[in-house]
Amino acid sequence: MTNEPVTLAETHPSDIIAFKSELQDAFAVAVADEFGELPDGPIPSDEVLDAAVKAPGAVALRILCGGRKIGGAVVTINEETHHNSLDLFFLKVAEHGRSLGLQAWRAIER
Repeated sequence: MTNEPVTLAETHPSDIIAFKSELQDAFAVAVADEFGELPDGPIPSDEVLDAAVKAPGAVALRILCGGRKIGGAVVTINEETHHNSLDLFFLKVAEHGRSLGLQAWRAIER
């Protein structure tokens, strides 16, 4: 657990490549933990991630802890209905087990 605040910031276009790579790394670990082996190719694929990030109303967010990039999320915001969705969510593998995911979830809900 950390006393540093968990905050969100919109992902800068120059950071999208790193954002996607970190998300794929986090998902690969989860797949390997669940199924016992690493997948062939990144999960989700670059095409799936590009579609998620470019979808109407989608916003790619960086999850920050004390200003450090610790993860990210893609949310879809519907300004008219206010029915929003969390499409993708990840923490860097090194950040697991520190209650940061819960803090990030609460920041997203706010």
